Parts: sequence; C-alpha cells; structure tokens
Amino acid sequence: MIIKLYQLTVYYDQGDLYRVYAKPEHLDRLSRDFPPLMWAELFFYKYLLLHPRQFKDYELVVHESKSDIRLDVERVHGGMYCVSERFKQFVEQERIPLDFFPIRVEGEGRYLMMWRRLPVVSDYEVDREKSKYYQDGALRTSSTVIRSDILEYLEYHIFDNPSHIFTYVTDSLKAKFDCERFLLGYRELGITHRVIDPTKVRATLLFARRKERELYLTEQRKQRLQKVDDYLEKILVEEGDLKALDQFRSELKGIWKRDFERYEQGLMTPDERITYW
Repeated sequence: MIIKLYQLTVYYDQGDLYRVYAKPEHLDRLSRDFPPLMWAELFFYKYLLLHPRQFKDYELVVHESKSDIRLDVERVHGGMYCVSERFKQFVEQERIPLDFFPIRVEGEGRYLMMWRRLPVVSDYEVDREKSKYYQDGALRTSSTVIRSDILEYLEYHIFDNPSHIFTYVTDSLKAKFDCERFLLGYRELGITHRVIDPTKVRATLLFARRKERELYLTEQRKQRLQKVDDYLEKILVEEGDLKALDQFRSELKGIWKRDFERYEQGLMTPDERITYW
C-alpha cells in the first residue's frame, strides 16, 4: 500500500548540500544555436543515444557547489544528472528503465543520466477533484494530488510527469534510497488514498487517454518535435559521423509521428497510451 509520495530533488538539507555541473562543452556549443521553441533536453537525450561513449574521458566542471564531497546523484545543466557507479547498479537491480552515458568527475568514472524513459502519469490520471487546472486544461503541477489506486493499479513506484521535469517516488522506493544512504532531496506530494476498484480505475484511465491525446497530440507539439529532428540531423551532417547519421535516420528520426498518424486516422484503441517525447 502506498502511504506517501515524494517529488525528487538533488538539493539536500534545504539546499545546503549540493553540486551542479556545467554540461559538456560540446553539448553547450550545439545548444547555443537552437531555433526558437526547441526542447533542449530532448535534443541532448537523442544526441547521447547516438554518441553513448563520446564523453567517457570528458571531465565535468563544477558550475556551483555547496559540498566538497561527490554525491551519488548530482545535477548537470540541461536536464541531465551525474550519478555514481553505485547508484547505477542500484537502479539496474531495481529494473528502473534509465540510460547511462559514461563521463568523468575529478578522475572518477561516473555517468550522465536522464529520467526520460520512466513511465508517465498524465494530467488526467491524478485526483481531478483535488488538483487544479489551467484554462487550457493543463494541470497546475504545484497543486497535483495523485490517486493511490492509479499508482497501485499501474504498479508505478517511480514516474515522471508529461514534461519530464519532475520525478516522483513512492514511500517504498524512498525507503530503499534511504537504506542505501543515497543523498536525495524530497518534497512530499499530496496523495488521495483509495481502495482499488478496477472498474473505476479503468474508467479513469480511459478518460485520461482521450484527454491526454487532445492535449498533447497537437499541431504545435508536432512542429516542435519536427524541429528537434531537423536540428539534430543538421548537426549530425555537419559533424560528418556517417554511422550516427545512419542510426538516427533508421532508428530515431520521425518515430514520434506514429502516435500522431494513428490518432489522426482514428486507429488508436481507447486504452492506448501515447508516447511523451
């Protein structure tokens, strides 16, 4: 049973203990020429998937620090995190679906990590009576109240919101982080405790699927995703890495279009979840 829910942060002890790194210079240089309305974090993620070992010998530079010790999870500008081998092993043992890209910090082998592969709880899978929404239907993140029955039905213990900006953990996973003495910051989040009624949960999820498609499969979002692909392809062509370019074109380019095409053609099943790129 889920009793409490927490939003993860990397600012420990009320911000008195943390280290933040500048992102690798190469990624910083690439992002300076981003067109308007670009999603930098998604671009970085796709670029790292194509160059998983490019920064294995690169030394991250501390941008801001209130700690002399290297923590297991530290922030990197650009939506990335720097994590220790110990944290990576723990995540893999727990079968949490994350990607790790080797890098170095003060001579120690570490990893860049992004939360993007985590499951998502959408804006309409929360407690809609207690949460607050903007006029356009988007959820006010600061007022989110999660339903325990939804999490337990989906068997989620760690998840993101659709923006991939906020990551949440249940009390059971927090207890494991604490047991391993990982220094992670937490902000307790509202949660509504409900006994699982499968019929009601399925009805809520079907409603959420329909509403999230209306909210996220829009022309504006399509244009933004297209710009990410166009910009990444431009960079790969300029860099001249034919292997990475071929991999991008065969594995990553335009795969987000599948959701849009199925939605526009009326081919999605009522319970089908979209992909939050």
